[in-house]
Amino acid sequence: MSAAIKVYRNIVANFIGKGTGALASFLFIPSYIKLLGIEAYALIGFFIILTNLFVPFDAALGSSLNREMSRLSAQNAKPEEMRNLLRTLEWIYWPVACFLGLAILIGSKFIVSYWITPNALSVQNVQQSIFLMGLALIFQWPISLYNSGLAGLQKQVTLNSIQTVFVFLRYGGAFLILTFLSPTVQAFFLWQLIISAIHSVFMAIYLWCLLPKSAVSASFGLGYLKQCRNFVAGMGILSILTIILMNCDKLILSKILPLEQFGYYSLAATAANGLYLFITPVFSAFFPRFSELVALGEKEKLKQVYYNGSKLLATIVFPLAFTIAFFSQEMLLIWTKNAALSEVSYPILGLLILGTACNGLMNLPFALQLSYGWTKLAVIQNIVSVILLCPAFYYLAERFGAIGAASMWLIHNLGCIVFILPIIHRKLLNGGLVKWYSQAVLPPLIIAFLVTYAAKMVFTFPVVPFEQFFVIIGVFIFGILATTFFMYQAQPWLKSKLLS
Repeated sequence: MSAAIKVYRNIVANFIGKGTGALASFLFIPSYIKLLGIEAYALIGFFIILTNLFVPFDAALGSSLNREMSRLSAQNAKPEEMRNLLRTLEWIYWPVACFLGLAILIGSKFIVSYWITPNALSVQNVQQSIFLMGLALIFQWPISLYNSGLAGLQKQVTLNSIQTVFVFLRYGGAFLILTFLSPTVQAFFLWQLIISAIHSVFMAIYLWCLLPKSAVSASFGLGYLKQCRNFVAGMGILSILTIILMNCDKLILSKILPLEQFGYYSLAATAANGLYLFITPVFSAFFPRFSELVALGEKEKLKQVYYNGSKLLATIVFPLAFTIAFFSQEMLLIWTKNAALSEVSYPILGLLILGTACNGLMNLPFALQLSYGWTKLAVIQNIVSVILLCPAFYYLAERFGAIGAASMWLIHNLGCIVFILPIIHRKLLNGGLVKWYSQAVLPPLIIAFLVTYAAKMVFTFPVVPFEQFFVIIGVFIFGILATTFFMYQAQPWLKSKLLS
């Protein structure tokens, strides 16, 4: 199988895997809100924030495992090198997971007393829920280590098949428990604990079975950490800063707003983050390929693959982002069946989805930096962003509420495209920024905007939610077909005519 076919096969597999997560959210989250109430759902949003606290460690070590597995596979390294690398990272992941999980357990009373402000839920219920969150996170975080190992081996079809099964066990099992056994937020988090423990053990056994066999037992080795220490340190610092930036709006709003209002913002943020279900598969497929080409020294091939990936990503992201932005109120109403909730949340969703689209465009340039092991620029960028944006988030959130925080998210990501991308291209690709804008980004942006805006202006929206859903799906399908046709058929034809 050629490398190109493998990359696109992995993209399709990643889309299916991420799509099942989106489908599960679409099917079950409205039921969670109905069964538990908006305050309990806000606790689920808080659980997501706590989960993100683990991302800095995963970005540092998980990305290292992904990159090193790709490199070792490309260079046909000895089996014991892969096995020792995994064993070394396991001896770091599990103790750190236990430490952070126990910190949440110990701090549960403090969180309830000084941070979260419940109204309908009792303090005891909230504290018990946070206690269960901490236990669940101990098992949930190491899953990402084993996922990174499978991704680095380019076993992404298998990885997404496993993920699909556990997504429906996680979401569907929680729904059944809330419906038939105990409609309490504690029952929800108890199930998250159980399924996380099963998932992590299964992934550990499966990845070890996939690694090449060796007569020598796997062992912890400081040499592996020394070998990639600069990359690990850079990724660790970078990811800590990234988590601050991506979650400071939620942390600030969880403090400033009543829990109910924070629940509205959490719902909009969950919907906006759904765009990553289309961004992450492309990143996950191209990052190992970039790492292989860097290891082999094929720079011209790397440029070609990078531009093709950027064009593909923009062709996917813009039609979906503009469809959600223009039809955000209708989509929230279809999803939640709650007119008041959708009325409050849809302006927030519109801003967040556009900011997320801009953030998504920076994913492949970021993957390019990681493939070279170059994290310095991203670290400097995020230090400056933390210094400038965290106070701005607080000021805008305090003065304008959720809308202010959502606006800042959009402004920040636009700034990254304008100021950071030229530096990346000059350093790693010897230029080529005009090509990136003119051929990979601006054409799909313009086509997707025009198609979705015209649909919003022209269509008389049906009253029946079922019909509304198919109208929106139709707009998205037409938008992505029009964008794909222009990018892969009309644009090359125009280019040939202009240059002839």
